[in-house]
Amino acid sequence: MKNIKFSIYTILSAWMLFSCTYDFPESTEPQVPTSGDADFTKVVAIGNSLTAGYMDGALYRSGQENNFVAIMAAQMQDGYGGGDFNIPLVDSDHISGKLILANQPGGSPAPTPIDIIENYPFEVQQIGPYDGEISALNNFGIPGVTIQTAQTPALGTPGSPLFNGLYARIASSPGSSTLLGDAAAAMSDGGTFLVFWLGNNDVLGYATGGASNEAILTEDAAFQAAFNNALNTMLTASPNAKGIVANIPYVIDIPFFTTIPYNSITFTSADEGTINALNSSFEGFNNLMDFLTAEGGFEDYNLQSRKVNYIVGDNPILINDEDLLDLGPVFDILQENGMMDQNTRAALVPYEQSRPATSEDLFTLTSGRVLGTAADPNNPLSIIGVVVPLSDQFALTPQEKSLIKEKVDTFNGVINSAVNDNNDRLVLADVNAQLTLLRTSGININGSSLNATFVPPNGGFSVDGVHPNQRGHAWLANYMIDRINAKFGSNIEKINPNDYSGNSLPFVIQ
Repeated sequence: MKNIKFSIYTILSAWMLFSCTYDFPESTEPQVPTSGDADFTKVVAIGNSLTAGYMDGALYRSGQENNFVAIMAAQMQDGYGGGDFNIPLVDSDHISGKLILANQPGGSPAPTPIDIIENYPFEVQQIGPYDGEISALNNFGIPGVTIQTAQTPALGTPGSPLFNGLYARIASSPGSSTLLGDAAAAMSDGGTFLVFWLGNNDVLGYATGGASNEAILTEDAAFQAAFNNALNTMLTASPNAKGIVANIPYVIDIPFFTTIPYNSITFTSADEGTINALNSSFEGFNNLMDFLTAEGGFEDYNLQSRKVNYIVGDNPILINDEDLLDLGPVFDILQENGMMDQNTRAALVPYEQSRPATSEDLFTLTSGRVLGTAADPNNPLSIIGVVVPLSDQFALTPQEKSLIKEKVDTFNGVINSAVNDNNDRLVLADVNAQLTLLRTSGININGSSLNATFVPPNGGFSVDGVHPNQRGHAWLANYMIDRINAKFGSNIEKINPNDYSGNSLPFVIQ
């Protein structure tokens, strides 16, 4: 059976984007810089991977130097009173785990870790200890942190399940200090402007795992208490400081969930033998679904939606859907009543909660690594997504999407309320709405398009499909500058996002 491969260019070639206009204004006359009601003398930022400058699945130097908060802080300097913005920089752009688009031998371009590319032209390095002055840091963005883990010493405690080496690397006292405490100490030491973006990982980790582990979703009440405590701690640390607070995007707006279509199983007329073999193998299962339908009383099992049939063209991925009623007990009764033998019952185990996907399902970018491969290396017919259902960790069903959206809306309501309660000091950055705009309309920047993909040259996301690339961060920085200027009467100059790097064309693996 064919080994199905995916090309991001093939997948996205038919996606036509209508871009809204976002022309970067050329200065007609010099403006006198003013910070308005804000003070940019010392900017302090706290957040997660977005604030850290994590891109392409790794934390690397140029990403740190060209993320939204670093860009904003630089724009706040000349003429606006801003001081140094110290970042816990790593030593290299070639950090282990970093993804690049790479053209596989005999295959298609795909996100690929640089560690496994033999002809990668640079030395791949690990992140080493931070040798700068920890007490002088301004950026407290730590990848993977949640609103609660930002407030526990376990984040920097070796051996703890919550241990995060990227925090331990900059912790004032690993094992006893907290990320929030360290950021608040920086704020109390002359901090004048706060950039606050925590909360994304309280939803994102659950979503990127295909919503397969509900235990890692933060409870609503816990999020509200932890968020309010974190924000109030930062504001109390410097009672006259102003700031900007960003909210949580919808997961459907990032290419991690929009790159792999639901109907990725493609057969041509040359595959008719394979199609006939597949349909023959599923004939008994389909007949069983018809039999149970005719028997009645199984309406809630959505039996007809479970039937599998392949055709020439694009076919839906066969998935495991944990929201479907489990047919296992029904199959057990049929076996007990002598209506199927032991071997048939065993063969039906993978299909107790399976169905072909629909356009309402979303698939993780990581599903592209397993779709079309053999679940059992010793059985070349055990093709995942075709014969063997794709596991739940790689897909978001409509029910799971609904739960995630509900969580995002609830958490964003908490964020909105917190900003409104401090309306004299804070402004909201509605990043959620901005990324929806990027996905649905795209952006035109002085004739250059920016869209919600990672396909060069116009993709605004890095190759990991979750984090913006440097150009995407520049676009976000301009949006936040607009919000700051409108709120506080400043006139910080925006930058041209086209001056920042997007994603490179695919590297050729030899």
